[in-house]
Amino acid sequence: MKHLLKLSDLSTEEIYGILNLADQLKYERKNHIAHPYLQGKK
Repeated sequence: MKHLLKLSDLSTEEIYGILNLADQLKYERKNHIAHPYLQGKK
């Protein structure tokens, strides 16, 4: 696990990856698409 302390700790690719994932999750939530990312976690 990588801890984010400041944005400059990330590469450009990592920042785009985070933004793309956020966009995908927002789309799935808006369209009621279930995702099991945290299923079974306590």
